[in-house]
Amino acid sequence: MSDPSKIRTRRLLLRRPLAADTEAFVEVHTSAEAHALSGFGRRDRDESLRLLERFQLDWDTRGVGYWTVLAASTGAVLGFGGLRHAVDEGENVLNLYFRFLPAAWGHG
Repeated sequence: MSDPSKIRTRRLLLRRPLAADTEAFVEVHTSAEAHALSGFGRRDRDESLRLLERFQLDWDTRGVGYWTVLAASTGAVLGFGGLRHAVDEGENVLNLYFRFLPAAWGHG
């Protein structure tokens, strides 16, 4: 994989988050339903915007991070997810993260 910032499958497009994703990002991250099983509460708008900045910074500084997940057929944002470098209890780890709009659930 030569360019991890964009991956296409038959049904999905994964790409680095863009400013155009802001409202969808806020919608996902302020949704109580989208966070029901996460172990973390939903965020407010300002917290969501700071989180999006962090996601974008990962791409700028590390060349990899969480993706925006879109339907390949329509370009609609379904959610966000992927792997990111993190530190947990002093250890370097890869963190798996995903949040999807409830309307995207149940489609395999």
